[in-house]
Amino acid sequence: MAEGAQIFNFDQILEAKCGTSIAVQDDAAVTINLIGDSLKEPFWPQGTGVNRGILGVFDAVFMLCQAAGKDLTEDRVRQALVAERELLQTQCFRADTPYEKDGIMVRFQAKAVRGSSVKQGSFTLDPKTRYQAVKHGLRQRSSTA
Repeated sequence: MAEGAQIFNFDQILEAKCGTSIAVQDDAAVTINLIGDSLKEPFWPQGTGVNRGILGVFDAVFMLCQAAGKDLTEDRVRQALVAERELLQTQCFRADTPYEKDGIMVRFQAKAVRGSSVKQGSFTLDPKTRYQAVKHGLRQRSSTA
């Protein structure tokens, strides 16, 4: 039997080897951060694209906050920041579901803001609020990150 046209091919899911690059030229540095579908191709049946997109944004902004005030022209500083982002990227890739029972994500909790009808989520830029491995100290932080 001949195969028909395939609209979606889930045989291979492509992912970036590194989600962050820091380029230096003339004593100036620029960071390049992949997030969402550019970081790892989503698997639509699981709905992982938007989940990883949001987590990737949080991870990239956390790394940029860690970079603030540091001399990004120094190799060791750049390497430490990229290594930290790669650890977070690994957790993001493993987070196929947003459920605590899978052992990857910390449970998301919405809390009412006092004196307002607005609710605030429990996830912040700090990866400990999102990833269990980071929350429980399984992350190895470098002295420069």
